[in-house]
Amino acid sequence: MNNSILIISATMLFSSLCSATADKIIKVDVTAKYPSKEIAIQDIANIEYIPLETKVGFLTNAITHIDKKRIIGINFKTGDILIFNRSGKAVKKINRKGNGPQEYSRIINQLCFDVEKNELFVYDFSKNRILVYDENGSFKRSFELPEKGNYKSIKILNSNSLICYKSTRTEAQPYIIISKTDGSLLKKVNISFKEHQDLIIRKQTSQGTLSITTSSYPLVKWKSEFFLNEMSIDTIFKMNSIGSLTPVIVRKPSITSMSQPVFLFLEKETKNYLFMFTIEKFYDAEKKTGFPNVPLLYSKKDSKIYEYSFTNRDITAKNSVEMNPDADVYDGDAIQVLSAFNLVQRNNDKELAGKLKDVASKLNEEDNNIVVVYTFQ
Repeated sequence: MNNSILIISATMLFSSLCSATADKIIKVDVTAKYPSKEIAIQDIANIEYIPLETKVGFLTNAITHIDKKRIIGINFKTGDILIFNRSGKAVKKINRKGNGPQEYSRIINQLCFDVEKNELFVYDFSKNRILVYDENGSFKRSFELPEKGNYKSIKILNSNSLICYKSTRTEAQPYIIISKTDGSLLKKVNISFKEHQDLIIRKQTSQGTLSITTSSYPLVKWKSEFFLNEMSIDTIFKMNSIGSLTPVIVRKPSITSMSQPVFLFLEKETKNYLFMFTIEKFYDAEKKTGFPNVPLLYSKKDSKIYEYSFTNRDITAKNSVEMNPDADVYDGDAIQVLSAFNLVQRNNDKELAGKLKDVASKLNEEDNNIVVVYTFQ
C-alpha cells in the first residue's frame, strides 16, 4: 500500500489556519487564577441513572463504551469484557484471555467497539497487536500495529480507520491513523515538538528509579470528532472523522518554558461552553498526594474563562460530578460511574435526593456500578 503521510508541524499548522480561525482560537493562561463559576448540572444537561445488573461474573472496574443498544465494561483482574443492554441488564461476558493466537494476554482500557460493524477491537500490549472479535466474542482477525510502542489510546475514527496515540519519550509523531482491516498505516499526523513532555515523575531511590504518574488524556472522543491534547506542544487541536485538523486552544506560558509544568486538556464542548482542566506535574512524597488539577470552562456567551465546579441537585455534596474523558459515548455526551457502596452510604447519611435517591434505595453495598449519562442541552 502507498501510505500517505500527513506531515504538519504545530507551528506551520497553526500559522496556516490562523487567518481563517483566529476568532475561534481560545487563549488560556494555565497559571492564571480565574473567577469562580458554579453550575448545577441539571441546568445544562439531562441526566439518566442506569444501575448495571448485579450478576455473578459481571462486576465492572470501568466503562469504556455506551451507545443506543449497549454498555460495555471491563474487569481488569479477570480479563472479562462485559456487555449490558442500554437499560443495564447483563447480556454477554467475553473472555479470550490467554496466550493463544486468538487471545489477549490481559485487558486494559484500550478497547473500542465499532457500532457500524459490531466489531470489538482489543489492544494486546505485550504482543503489539489488535485482536478483533464480534459482539459474541468470536474471533474474526488480528493484526500487528505498524509501529512498536505503548498505545495509550485507540479509537474508531470512521468506517475504515482507527486513530491511535502512541506514547514514548522520543516519539515526535504520536498520532497515527491505521486500517481497521489489517492495521496498515494510512496516515501519520506529524506534530513536531522540541522536547517530549509527560506526567511521569521519576525519583531516584536506594532501590532504583521510582516512577509516579496520573491519568492523561491525549485523545478524547467528543461526538463525531476528537480532541488532540498533545502535552508536548502549546496548541490543542480538533480532528474530524476524515482526519482534518483545526486549532481550538493555545495555552500559555509555553510548556517548554515551565520548570514546574502545568498541562491543559480539553474534554467537552457544548453549545455554550468548552470544558477543560489543568494538571500540575507535582507530587508530595511525604503526604502522598499530588498532580493537583483545576477545572476550567470557556463561556461562548461572554468569551471569558472561569474556574468551575459542578453540583448535582440529587447529591448534597459539592464536586460530585466527575465525567470520564476516556469513555467512547455514542448515546448521550458524557458518562460517570458511581459505586453502589458509595451511594448506599450517602443515602444512609441522607445526602441524596430525587431520582438518585430512588436508585440508591434499591441497592446493596456490594451491587454493581451505576452509570450516569449526561446529555447536554
